[in-house]
Amino acid sequence: MTDGSALYQLPMTYRGAPIAEGALDAAHGLIAVTEHSVLGTRWIYDGETDPVWVSELVRLVQTSGVSDPSSKHGVGPAEARGHLLKPGELIESPVTVELRRMVTAGDPADEPGRVGVVMGTWHPDGPGTTATTGCLAVLRIAN
Repeated sequence: MTDGSALYQLPMTYRGAPIAEGALDAAHGLIAVTEHSVLGTRWIYDGETDPVWVSELVRLVQTSGVSDPSSKHGVGPAEARGHLLKPGELIESPVTVELRRMVTAGDPADEPGRVGVVMGTWHPDGPGTTATTGCLAVLRIAN
């Protein structure tokens, strides 16, 4: 999503059941409850409050994985790539995810406590143009 001068990200999850009470901040992360003509009631959450989204982001970093490329019309291919910065096993409970809601081009600062980052690549001027890379999220060991 862009306002013409900045790029924003709002990851969302689409669920067939509500997130269990007490899981992260699910009550505050509910965006909408909708009705699908075939699937029935669906719950849409801000991804940052969904434990499945968080565990998948941690897995992306742990495995140095790459997302499936986005094919959003008009912006060219976009992807997210995990980078593990410290050796060892990441598990969710001691790891915090700092989502960069306003995405800026360039590498993230070498901040203390980082164990991983998720970098994104997109084409801000449309398909066939030069790709831009920026930080989507930083993972830290929780204190």
